[in-house]
Amino acid sequence: MRTTGIELALHGGEDYELLLTLPKSRAARLPRTLAGLKLTAIGEITRARQLMLVDVGGRQKQLTPRGWDHFRRK
Repeated sequence: MRTTGIELALHGGEDYELLLTLPKSRAARLPRTLAGLKLTAIGEITRARQLMLVDVGGRQKQLTPRGWDHFRRK
């Protein structure tokens, strides 16, 4: 199976970033940078029980969680 760039971005490893959540009503007040680091909105938490990827054209694709699960019991 050939791994695509999007597969690596979604399910690969060894990429560490700091994530945070905040209410949508406060997102507009989030600065573009913090301590010299660019901040980027990457998604939205909703009440839906599925994980969706929305591309730049607005098309949605349901994602199946894969990759390393730090909380999985062996």
